[in-house]
Amino acid sequence: RVQVDFVSLHEKKYDVRLAVDLEGVGGELLTIPIYAQCAVPSVSFEPHGTLSYGDVFIRYPFHQSLYLHNTSPLPAKFEVMPQEDKSRAEIEPDQWTGTVPPC
Repeated sequence: RVQVDFVSLHEKKYDVRLAVDLEGVGGELLTIPIYAQCAVPSVSFEPHGTLSYGDVFIRYPFHQSLYLHNTSPLPAKFEVMPQEDKSRAEIEPDQWTGTVPPC
């Protein structure tokens, strides 16, 4: 038994072949077609637009909630990426990665 995990990296249709080689015997002795359609879930933020913090003070945390809604029948994953420019304000999400179930 061989388990094949398919992880799409792009929204597109896939029409590829998985080739089986046997070391010392030959290459591509057997191929099997793989067909897949990758779709991207529809998500939205609440609040919409901008998170406005107003007046803030140095080294004092200000908290707001940002909600990610999945409005599609597909499950969604998210990842908060670290900022490259550390001269900006720091962000500290309560979750760096997660999933949002379908609606």
